[in-house]
Amino acid sequence: MSAPSKGNLLGGPVAPLAIVGVGLVSPSGFGVEALLQALLERRCCLSVLPSAVRPGAIDRSEPADIGGRVALAACSGFHRASSLAIAAASEALEQAKVRAGRISLSVGTALGESGALEREVEAELGPLKDPAVSLVSCDSSVDAFVGEIRGKLQSTVPGATWLSPGVFSVTCVSGLCALEQAAADLAFDRSDHAVVGGVDVLSRFMHSGFKALGALSPSGRIRPFDVHHDGILIGEAAAFLVLEPVRRARARDRNVLGCIVSQRLVSDACHLTSPDPEGRGMARAISGAMSDAGLNHGELGGVTFTAVGSAVYDRMLSRALIEALGKNTAERLPVSSWESATGHLLAATGALGYVHGVMALCRGFLDPLWGFQERDPECRLRYVIDRPEPLAAPSVLALTVGFGGQNGAAVITSESLAADLMARKRSRSLGEGGSS
Repeated sequence: MSAPSKGNLLGGPVAPLAIVGVGLVSPSGFGVEALLQALLERRCCLSVLPSAVRPGAIDRSEPADIGGRVALAACSGFHRASSLAIAAASEALEQAKVRAGRISLSVGTALGESGALEREVEAELGPLKDPAVSLVSCDSSVDAFVGEIRGKLQSTVPGATWLSPGVFSVTCVSGLCALEQAAADLAFDRSDHAVVGGVDVLSRFMHSGFKALGALSPSGRIRPFDVHHDGILIGEAAAFLVLEPVRRARARDRNVLGCIVSQRLVSDACHLTSPDPEGRGMARAISGAMSDAGLNHGELGGVTFTAVGSAVYDRMLSRALIEALGKNTAERLPVSSWESATGHLLAATGALGYVHGVMALCRGFLDPLWGFQERDPECRLRYVIDRPEPLAAPSVLALTVGFGGQNGAAVITSESLAADLMARKRSRSLGEGGSS
């Protein structure tokens, strides 16, 4: 087997990667179906946060103290972050019907079990007085919760050989960085299946940080692409995928939910927390992902966005899509997001972008946004507003952003379109070889 290009592991010899299982725990509930129902019912799953997350008495005059918490009845002896990840990864593994083989585990997280971190630091120093100690403690916290995840998953698939887990912390694109590791494990034949995803819990430390930066909506409402959008709201979640080469999925007679044909990560490097407002980094990520996929603009069916409700991000994403695809293409594509229901889900966001894309591919349409009343004149795309809208083609562009100008773009397609794209690449390669 020839070695894949280091610049595009998703274009390696095992490409495309088949998504054979998805799992989710979010403020909408346990399982992908819970999110689907919330979107169909146009139900917001955000509420006033408990005191464990929001210090002090409930102040309903402070709408930014609204967020998305998972109703976790019992942690079964595990840390909260571990419990969310185990539930989501187990759902994905069950759907994938993986029973043996070599399995890699790659997890993206911003702070791991940060609730445990806060309790540990406060017991020694009082209420988070020394951020340096917090960061030192974070390493052991992350190690502990990833160890719990791996241990539990090993017990559910005892016939498999599990590789040492990889952990990535790159703000809200952490899950996409984890997917790069999963792609490498598959491309270099280190694993047969990859369990990959992102998880974060909504702790006091996390919520207070977003609030101090002025990123949260002071009105307590998510209003994507609306002239009155004033910030995001955040929640906690775990989103996981099970990946394997398409040929292996076919040999196991597994249903391929969708295929990952490309992914690009680009950093703006222009500000500590904010993106490039012109969207140049995201535009490069989109152009690179489309080029890697070999997808013509007319073959793109729809787009999903994250960080909706923030004027800076709404406008940046709109500009980036127009810059990368051209005005005519960008303004004809249906655009949506799941965040009206759950809020922005931190390190779970990137993996959930894949899950949302799979949901759209399997059903053939994108769910509508809500909270939209009057379009921001600087947001000029075709947003799905009143009712579900069919995909223009069996492919979805999933866009993820993170603090510090982190931009992720991924192309997910149906199995048949992925096969066609790979055939075209082989044909072009043979043509170029013949002309040399």
